[in-house]
Amino acid sequence: DVIQFAPGLPKTRSGKIMRRILRKVAEGDIANLGDISTLADPSVVDDLVRNRAEDGAADILTVGAARVDAGEIERVMEGHDSVAEAACVGAADGIHAYVAVAPGARATDVLQADLRGLVRRDIGAAAVPVEVRFLSGLPRAQSGSVVRRILRKVAAGDLGNLGDPAALANPGVLDELLKAPAGA
Repeated sequence: DVIQFAPGLPKTRSGKIMRRILRKVAEGDIANLGDISTLADPSVVDDLVRNRAEDGAADILTVGAARVDAGEIERVMEGHDSVAEAACVGAADGIHAYVAVAPGARATDVLQADLRGLVRRDIGAAAVPVEVRFLSGLPRAQSGSVVRRILRKVAAGDLGNLGDPAALANPGVLDELLKAPAGA
């Protein structure tokens, strides 16, 4: 079950709550919301979608006996000047981080070590990623949310069916993900 807070509920002009839209948002099926222009206040749906996308970043990763918030690791990494954005997912061997470097920065072994050290200092040893991969950008759905399902499959080594590239806002990222990581 998902508990989500928003300034209002999607209602028709007559005041009927649109439960179908609430279900679609809860399921993450943002592409099939339908025509929201008929709602009394369409901006409510934008708030629901934005809140849902922000909630998706709050994955709790289990590493050994420790539980680590992926969003916290991402915030620490994004605090580095050379990082534009980061996403972390869990796999059987530990935490995998996917990092888009900031404009003008270079993806190097030194940056990789810096990021691991930063996470170790700010959060702890359990949160240090076993792998840090640099990408031109993170895989995003047309709605703009990071497609963590793809990142989880790549981290697990399941490269067989990553989905339809046309469903992504930036399909070229799939090609980068299918290449062997730098340390392999």
